[in-house]
Amino acid sequence: MLTARLLHTLAAGTPWVEPEVRGLRRLVGRGDTVIDVGAGLGVYTSVLSQLVGPAGVVLSVEPLPGYYARYDGWLRLRAGANVHRCAVAVADHAHTARVRVPLRRGRPVTGRSFVATGARGLGSNAEFAAHVEHEIPVSTLDDLAARARLGRVDFVKADVEGAELALARGAERIIRTFQPSVLLEVENRHAQRYGHCAKDVVGWFTERGYHVSAWSRGEWRRVSNVRDGCRNYLFQPHWQLPRSRC
Repeated sequence: MLTARLLHTLAAGTPWVEPEVRGLRRLVGRGDTVIDVGAGLGVYTSVLSQLVGPAGVVLSVEPLPGYYARYDGWLRLRAGANVHRCAVAVADHAHTARVRVPLRRGRPVTGRSFVATGARGLGSNAEFAAHVEHEIPVSTLDDLAARARLGRVDFVKADVEGAELALARGAERIIRTFQPSVLLEVENRHAQRYGHCAKDVVGWFTERGYHVSAWSRGEWRRVSNVRDGCRNYLFQPHWQLPRSRC
């Protein structure tokens, strides 16, 4: 099993683990309740599981777990005792949706999967010659939290390939009640297939009293908007600052 320490090391010096993984310890602590949307293989889930400890909870949400099943046996990134798995997609209302998984040389590129229902074509996925399609259940984050009986939500990480606004709108109750820190991948190339842009996502959060930061030179640093060369952004209530954890 890969440990959080090894994943931190990989995040510091390789392209295989996102550098923002190193910043999680400043956002999440023992006993916290956190949600990982678009968990994939489980890199963030694994690190979050070890950060929150036995008293914490990780809700790990991945709509296509079958694509990662062969890795679960030896990597075990989503295997923590405090991890609860959900096999659904997340949006602004409950329904059944089509998800497209792109293929490269016949192999699935799961990290670029997206909800096709409601999308305006392939968008950024037009670079792929072929896709396979699956029908999956969709929930809101508010409903998932209610069904899991989460008494608090301290942190949310989401990688939803352009559906950030739909995810946020389906988490209004969580945002209003718990004011968690939210780490989102936000890129214009993905958002545009749903008829909006990255600035719309930033605007949604700023209207609710959140500021935006990006991981740079070993720190979460305030930014005014999305920028070139960065795809992950941290949204926090104005009163909240990242915890200083070394």
